[in-house]
Amino acid sequence: MEHSVLGTRWVYDACADPVYVAAVVAAILTGQGEAEQFVEMEGGLEPRESTVKVKGSGKPGDDVPALTPMAPTTEGPTTSIDAGEVTLLVKRVLDLEAKDPGAASLTGTWANQSSPVLLASLSRGVVGGPSAG
Repeated sequence: MEHSVLGTRWVYDACADPVYVAAVVAAILTGQGEAEQFVEMEGGLEPRESTVKVKGSGKPGDDVPALTPMAPTTEGPTTSIDAGEVTLLVKRVLDLEAKDPGAASLTGTWANQSSPVLLASLSRGVVGGPSAG
């Protein structure tokens, strides 16, 4: 795509990127939030407030399994990525009214959205098998 100031930009589907899959799984399992943002100013880097807050459901220090992400598959509003011990489920269409995101999830909130919205979740075991969260 072309940006009016920056020129040619490349866009890709992160669900096919093993680094993305590893980062989201780690965020879910270890309770991580959004990355810190900074803006370069004359005096150096200034922190920038995030407009979206995200939070994984796990706890710091929880184990993250070794992952071997396969090609993603999309069915309806959800993309599934079988990554070995876990399957990452990424919501492509968000349900703003859902009340309980469930275990092993990544949720987000933003202006005028007071309750957490499910962004992604994990199921354990073989795709199509029993889910543990």
